[in-house]
Amino acid sequence: MGARGASRSVPAGARGWRTRWGPRTGCAGLLESAPAHQARGHGVADELLGRFRLLDEVAKADLAALYRGRDEISGQAVSVATLEPESIRTIGDQRAFLKRVRVLAAMDSPHVSAPLSYGFLDGTWFVAVPDSGGVSLRQLSERLGPLPPDEAWALGAQLFRALSHLHARHVIVGQLTPDAVLLGADGVVRIWRALLRARARSSGKTLALGKLDFVQMIYTPVDAGQDKRDRDVYGAGMVVAHLLAGGPPVQPKKLPELIAFFQKPRFDDLPSLDERLDALLLESVAPTATARPPARGAFSRILAVTGIKGRQMERLSARAAERAGLNA
Repeated sequence: MGARGASRSVPAGARGWRTRWGPRTGCAGLLESAPAHQARGHGVADELLGRFRLLDEVAKADLAALYRGRDEISGQAVSVATLEPESIRTIGDQRAFLKRVRVLAAMDSPHVSAPLSYGFLDGTWFVAVPDSGGVSLRQLSERLGPLPPDEAWALGAQLFRALSHLHARHVIVGQLTPDAVLLGADGVVRIWRALLRARARSSGKTLALGKLDFVQMIYTPVDAGQDKRDRDVYGAGMVVAHLLAGGPPVQPKKLPELIAFFQKPRFDDLPSLDERLDALLLESVAPTATARPPARGAFSRILAVTGIKGRQMERLSARAAERAGLNA
């Protein structure tokens, strides 16, 4: 037996696992072998995951996906976030995942929905939360195109506020893209991928440069500080630029173009609400981690410039949700 607390890989032969919950068991030593299950494919509608029926896919990032669904027992509308087993492969990964979900479940924030259920079922890690009825910010841009600057920055203010809540509790999103952020019909921005962050494992395969998606890569900074919070700030800045542009704000087609953007970020022809916000946007995506402002500081600066407060932010955001055809 190895040292206590050491991570152990899931045996290759045990393809299916289930979690056994109890009032005092915690998360250590809770895994037992179960019959093998077929790997779950994303994008498949009308599929059962335990008591939850997955109706349609809302967003997807890496090995995670978010579905709109229904609790077959209570009839409640839910959002079900799933992770493929490849992204949580050791006991240490599992403990980290469960600890993070429990922290979020206890968080008093409008930007994080308390989980209704979570665990490992049918070959898939999952978290089920109440459905706020909304779309990802990528889908919002696809429907509406470039947002008016006041709406884009109202959404951005909520996003930076959400990050400040998460960072205060030592939760980091890690890869913040427009797909990882949802706008509910109630006008509230929620970061769904914060529920799913785990140590992703490399498949060991080398991708040819020609197969890399350079546009997708602009949302992930090259330089990150020690605690990686600045990575989230970078992602939030890129999401705001995405909303202002109505799509990816930069579309590099070759590696030198991508490198040039990382070295000296710039956005052409984005609508401006205030020069101070333009400066904040560029600071958020600065080439070096130390030049990026903390999320709480960025949120405070947006409020100081725009003068929007509390419910006004959500009203501006709800206006965008209404124009996108979301039902309150």
